[in-house]
Amino acid sequence: MRFRVFVLFFSTVLIFTTAISLFSQEDQWDEYWYYGKPIRDIVFSGLRNVSQSELDAIMYTYRGRLFDDFTFMEIFGKLYALDYFTYVEPSTHRANASGSEVILRFNVIELPVVSRIVFSGNQGINRRELNDVIISRVNDIFNQTKVRLDIEAITNLYLEKGYPNVTVTAEETQSGDSSISLVFNIVEQERITISRIEFQGNSRFTNNALRSQLSLRQRSLLNDGAFNEAKLLADIQSITRYYRDRGYIDAQVRDVTRNTEVDSGGTSMVLIFDINEGSEFRFGGVTFEGNEIFSTSQLNSLIASRVGDPVNMSRLEMDMQRVADLYYENGYIYNSIIRTPNKNNQTNVISYTITIVERDRAYIENIIIIGNVKTRDNVILREIPLEPGDVFSRTKFWML
Repeated sequence: MRFRVFVLFFSTVLIFTTAISLFSQEDQWDEYWYYGKPIRDIVFSGLRNVSQSELDAIMYTYRGRLFDDFTFMEIFGKLYALDYFTYVEPSTHRANASGSEVILRFNVIELPVVSRIVFSGNQGINRRELNDVIISRVNDIFNQTKVRLDIEAITNLYLEKGYPNVTVTAEETQSGDSSISLVFNIVEQERITISRIEFQGNSRFTNNALRSQLSLRQRSLLNDGAFNEAKLLADIQSITRYYRDRGYIDAQVRDVTRNTEVDSGGTSMVLIFDINEGSEFRFGGVTFEGNEIFSTSQLNSLIASRVGDPVNMSRLEMDMQRVADLYYENGYIYNSIIRTPNKNNQTNVISYTITIVERDRAYIENIIIIGNVKTRDNVILREIPLEPGDVFSRTKFWML
């Protein structure tokens, strides 16, 4: 078979190499007879669990197309992407005595189906909850990628429920010629709940005010108080942001102490957030440099932060985003916008110099549609609010 340049996964190339020799076996005197011939049909042998109708729905658009390297690679790539088969053997056959049309045949060996899903070792979480978070299902084609995602989902569920040391593994057991039993083995370890959350170093905001910013909760009648490491990291960021949105731009959580206690109810934890508040800073305004496309008054109108107010870092970030968006919306997507803080520790005022490096506008050179099987390019293109030659617009781009 003649080759053109293409890129595929290595395993697919191996199978395709096999396909080359198979394609050349039917007619030694004319080994490439099928090139340029219309594809009459695409048939499969060896199917046991995969639906013929599902494959037909994928293959029907290739019937009638002329056979060439790229058409075959497209077909083969779609079969490979299904993750249904461990082996695919292609061959070509004459649809009639003259060989004016070709039939593609794929002899396949399927992956097994999942006949049963079992959870082993789960005491703290019932089977129904576990079954709700996994994507593998009984009677589905076995898929190793799905199993890896299932292990991750089960682990995350346990972490959410306060089991920080849980381990989850999967085991597949052959339960017939073409089916397997899927067993998730769970070692839960101890469950940790939060008995108290305390703060030290805070004088500007009360414990209750800070506690309200947390996703972690103390154990109570309405909350199980499950400890979760990921939530703790997010809560550290929440406390820091709470301070920095109220003028305390140097505030930080220096440490979180964890004191564990074991009693008849299990393992509990006291969390103590150690906070360095720093000083309150007020906003001293912004100065723009390098802007010629838009005037300073236009850019200043986008700044919602007010001089003299406590600095609000979240609001300031939105101010900067509006400046960037103005340029983006008008096609200036290659600009550099640099924010330099000018911090006065004597007056506790911080101002910013915004340096803008303006570059040329970006235009749409071409719009290429790929992956469309059922819908023609022109039908898709008329729904796109951009066309070649237009100035790039971020808003129109995100409408696609």
